[in-house]
Amino acid sequence: MLGRLPKAISGHFEGAMVRVMYFATTLDSFVVCAALATLAASYLRHPVAPSWIAILVGSVVVYAAFKIADFYPTFILCFPIFGFFLAKTSGFSFGSLGRLALLNFGLAALIQLVFQDTPHMVASRDATVPLRMFLNSFLTLAPTTLSLPVAGSYALLLSATAYYHPLLSNSSGIGYYATILAAAVCVRWLRPKTFVPVPHQPPNERPLSQRLVIFNLDGFSLNAFRRAKMPFLNKMAEEHATASEGAMTVYRALTNPAFASIITGAPPTVHGVSNNNFGQPIRSEGLPDIVSTRLYGSIHVSHFSKPHWRVRWFSLVGLGAERTEEVVFETLKRDILDEPDTRLFIVDVSETDFIGHSYGTYSRQYLSAGDKADKLIEGFCGWLKQQGLYDDFAMIISSDHGMFITDHSYLLSSHEIYTPLIFFGSAIAPHSRITGKISIMDINANVSYILGVRYNADSAGRVFDFIYKRNIEDNAGVAKTAAKIET
Repeated sequence: MLGRLPKAISGHFEGAMVRVMYFATTLDSFVVCAALATLAASYLRHPVAPSWIAILVGSVVVYAAFKIADFYPTFILCFPIFGFFLAKTSGFSFGSLGRLALLNFGLAALIQLVFQDTPHMVASRDATVPLRMFLNSFLTLAPTTLSLPVAGSYALLLSATAYYHPLLSNSSGIGYYATILAAAVCVRWLRPKTFVPVPHQPPNERPLSQRLVIFNLDGFSLNAFRRAKMPFLNKMAEEHATASEGAMTVYRALTNPAFASIITGAPPTVHGVSNNNFGQPIRSEGLPDIVSTRLYGSIHVSHFSKPHWRVRWFSLVGLGAERTEEVVFETLKRDILDEPDTRLFIVDVSETDFIGHSYGTYSRQYLSAGDKADKLIEGFCGWLKQQGLYDDFAMIISSDHGMFITDHSYLLSSHEIYTPLIFFGSAIAPHSRITGKISIMDINANVSYILGVRYNADSAGRVFDFIYKRNIEDNAGVAKTAAKIET
């Protein structure tokens, strides 16, 4: 087991490391850096008279194709076709291609070790995590170096294009670039799309609850929720309101885009956050822009939040993954007492996502992280009752995305598409079931409705009128009045 790091060191280290990690491991930036590095290494060992214009044009065309295909893994299935045309290029040899492959896949493995495996090992205090993550990376399909097949293959194609630079002046060069662009367009057309609901946002000037807490079980799928014990949340789902078949996440199903969709009620194409790489601010109005809000979680919460939002982030590196959530919940309790004017609390339970990446979603550790979150939420609700505050609160249990093996984003598996969604509290009608296609964007509109505040400008969310006690009671009163008048 690894010892605890000093708080000051872990804070500075984690803040810088996560920013660098996003840049170094996200494919849209990794493949460029990898191609440049492997190309330089290859030229140093086997100098070839370069045609800089051909290299630049070819690289730009291929990288543009990557962006069109959105780095989707099915694009890799077309590589044999690209290879057929590449093999006809002047200077091509299987020996040099093999050398490029070793360099690219080796660099992807090294980047993963430095920027993914090592930070997870430090936060988990478990020296076996790097090996676990490395082995899982051969089975994972994600737009990061957590997936060696995807990261290495895309980097190889770009570096091979630059190294051999097929010319547009001959048929093999034309065929090479034409098939790449055609495949990219087909992949983009066939890839999954975000389900965007038709808004249903009735006016509500009377709050159903004075305050509300969203507990987001980061990276915890509906499948995992059904497999784990989680007795308290299962009881709340049975006794209150739940989406029977879960809520659908967005494409891409990464934390920053998905969390931004919960907060804004808008799809990634509207709010502007498409992946976890830095430099993608939320463009749309969010819940913290219209109601007094506190956000809690690991440092990535501060990355997807706007600068003026009130965020409390906690160091996984400094505190350790096991201790972090306990500190988060203690801080939440203190803020509830100290900040009576804060009406919305958004808590990202990061340990579930962290454990999923570290150990895999098939592991007992992943399900145990869900059980731990269940106990913490149960303890929090018990504390609210002790303080006489429970009836002032509504609770929403959600997840930004699911996870399969150690990956998420491409919506290849139902394990990453569907997430748990539960509403409970004194304002929620008993035994309510939300059916049909539900989106995590619907959470946003229901928060506004419960708190009696206006809806976000770009929100596509739908209010589930039928799960609220007051609406049921009002409808029952109207029905009785109508019956009396008719009589």
